[in-house]
Amino acid sequence: MSPKQWLFDNGHIATIGRGRMSGAHKLLIEQAVRDGAQIDGFAVSKTAPVTPTAPVRVEKVNASATVADIPDPSRDECSWEAYAKVDGKIHPIGMRTVCNGCSSSLTYCYCRTPIVTVDSDTRVLVNFKPRKNPLPARMW
Repeated sequence: MSPKQWLFDNGHIATIGRGRMSGAHKLLIEQAVRDGAQIDGFAVSKTAPVTPTAPVRVEKVNASATVADIPDPSRDECSWEAYAKVDGKIHPIGMRTVCNGCSSSLTYCYCRTPIVTVDSDTRVLVNFKPRKNPLPARMW
């Protein structure tokens, strides 16, 4: 739960808005964490208190971020071109176009026959061919 959501749920603020929290709100959140609440960005310190009567310290921590596991591309856009035949003419299709079957870009699509929408009325079967001059790999 986010700190502002906790403050809102417990009646300390009227709306969840933008901006920084006041010092009084931070003290409320620290006390809630001491009492066992799970609030993003705050955790009980793992170090022992200086004196046995001192309250447990609460530290600001980085909120845990989830990193998505991105699979290997099925067709690298540097090496492959996508195209479709519409009315007997070949039309190029970008490799970042989303497949209607699996909702992945054509680079990550594992469908046998990807289908994309090229305009509001036309859905086409996508064909692939290797690029004659492969693009250099990106450096990002």
